[in-house]
Amino acid sequence: MAVCDMCGKSGSLTAATVESADFQLCQACLKYGTIKKKPQYSYSPRQSQVSTPEFRVVDNYPSLIRKARESRSLNQEQFASFLQERASVVQKWESGSLKPQLAVARQLEKKLDISLVEKDERAAVDLSSKKSDEMTLGDFIKVRKRK
Repeated sequence: MAVCDMCGKSGSLTAATVESADFQLCQACLKYGTIKKKPQYSYSPRQSQVSTPEFRVVDNYPSLIRKARESRSLNQEQFASFLQERASVVQKWESGSLKPQLAVARQLEKKLDISLVEKDERAAVDLSSKKSDEMTLGDFIKVRKRK
């Protein structure tokens, strides 16, 4: 049998909190503390998660941006001031070393009348039906229990 942390009696004990300290108390000492309740866990069934269609910047964005600049007969500095961006950023876009973020690409589409954003078909996948062939920690535990 366990022993009460407060008085030392042996018997059935209950987990309780006394002045923000956790103790195992007998029924006589339980009046000095508050009983700790076990947390109630509730699980909801997993809902199927269908991802929303994602968008991405097209692969040929450098040539599209360069053609839009050349059609307006602007150099990179003038084009950058028109777009309210730095000239170095425009240079990197045109060279392909910097990909514009999705929000910036949408702004460029509006200002330049070109299409830089497309729907990413690879991202729209039903995540709940995707069964992984890789071993997970849960699979490992099940394997260990079977043996």
